[in-house]
Parts: sequence; structure tokens; C-alpha cells
Amino acid sequence: MNRTTIKKSDAIAPEVARLAAEGHSRNSIARRLEVSPGTVSRAAATAGVSFDGSMTAAATEVRKLTNDEKRAHLETRFLALASDALDHLDFTNPSAARNLATVAAIFVDKATAVVAPLERPNTSQQAAESMLDRLVAGLEASVAAEDAAGQQLWP
Repeated sequence: MNRTTIKKSDAIAPEVARLAAEGHSRNSIARRLEVSPGTVSRAAATAGVSFDGSMTAAATEVRKLTNDEKRAHLETRFLALASDALDHLDFTNPSAARNLATVAAIFVDKATAVVAPLERPNTSQQAAESMLDRLVAGLEASVAAEDAAGQQLWP
């Protein structure tokens, strides 16, 4: 250890003790004070403060919940975008209809991928199934229109 580090750790010991009492982790304090985590550990020892893993575990759990909420929000947005794309299907323009159907399918795929790590609530699954049912119905209507017109609208 060099004397500069020891002096720095002694100088920041009261601030480290205050921040630790507020619930900040060692690494959070190090970032805030712009010093190394080792310097914070030495300052904490000087101040009689110890860091335990329970705060880290709690912070990780909060971050996980936040990420789960973000995934659920993204799923909702992707499904809404897919629904909007399906609502704008215009079978008089086969190229545009095909493009919108592709966009809708991609959004449904992304919604499924985003939620894969989560236990999907039944309401979300039912909404996705309902949307897929609408997509199938739209495609069946397109095929029926082709048959009625005696022509193939889709390449």
C-alpha cells in the first residue's frame, strides 16, 4: 500500500460510512466518489463499516423485477404493433397486404422472444393467440378472394 491511498481512504472514511448507512453498495460508493472499490473497502474498515452480500442480492432482485416489467411492457407494445398492422391489411393491394402480414408476424415473434424467460400470464397468451387467429382468418379470406376472382393474387 502506498501512503497516498491510505490517506485518501482515511479522508473519505466519514463519507463512506454515511453512504453505506444510506444503503449504497461498495461499488456504488466507489463510482460516486470516483475511487477504486479497494479504496472504499479500506475507508470502510477505518470507519468500522462492513458490506454484506444481502444488499447486493436485494439490488439484483430489484433489477430482475425491473427487467421483467420491461419485458412485459415490450411484449404489450409488440403485440399492439402487430394488431395495428393486421388492422391495416388491404387485400386489394396484395403486395402491401403481404408486407403488413410479415410485419405483424415479426412483431408476434418478437413479443414471444421477449417474454420467453417469463411465465407468460394467460391473458397475454390469449391475446397473442387471438391475434394469430385474426392473421390466419385474414390469410384465409385472401385465398378465398383469389378463388372467387379466379386469379392468384399472391405470387
